[in-house]
Amino acid sequence: MNFSPDFCIIEYHDRLPFPFPLQIALNSVKSLLRLLPYLRKYRKTVIWGLGTVVASNLFTVLQPMLVGDAIDRLKEGLETGGIDSRAIFLYAGAIVGLTLVAGFFTFLTRQTIIVMSRHIEFDLRNDFLSRIQKLSLSFFQNTPTGDLMAHATNDIDAIELAAGEALLASFDGSLTLVMVLSIMLLG
Repeated sequence: MNFSPDFCIIEYHDRLPFPFPLQIALNSVKSLLRLLPYLRKYRKTVIWGLGTVVASNLFTVLQPMLVGDAIDRLKEGLETGGIDSRAIFLYAGAIVGLTLVAGFFTFLTRQTIIVMSRHIEFDLRNDFLSRIQKLSLSFFQNTPTGDLMAHATNDIDAIELAAGEALLASFDGSLTLVMVLSIMLLG
């Protein structure tokens, strides 16, 4: 491949104030901070949604502990020659019950966080429309229509995903890691 003499990756990276991946991360955080006013508007929904994430993870993390206890009980019964089948069925019922409760809280999580992100998307579209209506005619003459349409559709859709799915996945993953490590180290 022949590149023009102006094309030089090293010079481009040397001009960045931080190492390239760090600069991308900082720009991403700055962009997400612009969502804070919208998240504040739905603060009760966000808190409720994150609370359901905590409950879902709690009931999910308890399941392996019950399985471990059931296996210990079964092993003890095999060693002594008397398996307590009633206790094993109780453990099985408890595990199924915890799974159903965790699934219910996961459903509530998705309903609260994803619905909240749709409300944020609606607010963003309205703010975009009100802002674009105030712009001068010269702006529209100098700006390609495709750019405006991309902002109105793709960009706002990406923000909606960041406000919903990304918030949910990052909190859920972090919380699961903390809970599992706590149980492993303390239990």
